[in-house]
Parts: sequence; structure tokens; C-alpha cells
Amino acid sequence: MVELIPGSRVFVYANTIEQASRRASGTGCAACLLNAFYTNEELKGKNLTGANGKSAIDPDILNSIIGKNKFKDVQVYNLVIAVTCV
Repeated sequence: MVELIPGSRVFVYANTIEQASRRASGTGCAACLLNAFYTNEELKGKNLTGANGKSAIDPDILNSIIGKNKFKDVQVYNLVIAVTCV
């Protein structure tokens, strides 16, 4: 296992990073990384902030995904799309 961002204490398998980096967009990369931590069923009950009666995605995971992503367009917007597309 490798740490997404040094010091983040958020770990994934190396092949997950390889799979995510092959995605054509920032949204696809973010979705791939989110799926390393949550099932689609779990993501249906979550959002980025915990608003509207849903639980929030772990902020350490979100920050690590944003920091690790090779795409310049990955911002919170891409994570919103990735979460709402499940």
C-alpha cells in the first residue's frame, strides 16, 4: 500500500493509483479513487459537506484525492460530479 499524499495517512493499493491515472478526466480519476474507499451504495448516502441529511465523505480522503490527482481540473466540482454519478 502507498500513501496518496505524504503525511496524509490515507493509503491505497499501488494498482489503484495506476488505474486512476489512466482515466481520461479528473472526474474519472476522482471517481476511481473514491471507489477505493467507498462502495457505490455508501457513496449514495454521502456528499462532500454532510448537508441534506447525508453524511460527509472523510475530509482526509477528499483532500488526498484532490492533492494526488494528476489532472489540473480536479477540484471540489469534479468530486461532486463523481459522487453524484453513482
